[in-house]
Amino acid sequence: MKVCEKCSELKNVSDFREDKRTKSKISNICNECKSKYRYGTNFHKLYQQEVIIEKLCPKCQKVKSIEQFGKRAKKVPYYRKNPIYYNSYCKQCVSELTKKYRSRK
Repeated sequence: MKVCEKCSELKNVSDFREDKRTKSKISNICNECKSKYRYGTNFHKLYQQEVIIEKLCPKCQKVKSIEQFGKRAKKVPYYRKNPIYYNSYCKQCVSELTKKYRSRK
């Protein structure tokens, strides 16, 4: 039997997860309280990604729709599902910069 730190109830040891960091190798918070915390509103709000509709291109200084920016890959944590990151410059400015760079060679 063990007391949960969150709800202060005396519960069976099978109601707790294993935790290698603690001395007893059993978590101090019961599974029920852990689930309430993890799947409660506060936990998921931390990892929600806001929807972007428009973005400012720093080169041409115009606000354009997000479709006019190229997508790019970025390494992200496992808890963010299918995040989409966009280039800083719009597609038109990127093509101008690329042409300018290639013409120098």
